[in-house]
Amino acid sequence: MDTSLDNLRHEIDSTYLYETLASIEKDPSLAEVYRRLASVERRHAEQWTARLQQQGAAAPVPAPSPRARLLAWLARRLGPAVILPTAASLEQV
Repeated sequence: MDTSLDNLRHEIDSTYLYETLASIEKDPSLAEVYRRLASVERRHAEQWTARLQQQGAAAPVPAPSPRARLLAWLARRLGPAVILPTAASLEQV
């Protein structure tokens, strides 16, 4: 169950970061890519939530982690390019 909860947390973080990137990106085409990625991650989070519920766990929707909030803060101040390598690495987890 811990693995499912960890996966849910990763998806929540990814959703949050992609939504942040979409909101600050000046290039409309790139902002749309980030919105689509956020949507995919949101669906993944929903799937992990369902899996946790099937396992009998109450699946609270966790808030973005402190790390994700810090990365979003950095992106807002320094631009999306600063966190893109880190955001991409979250997909490897």
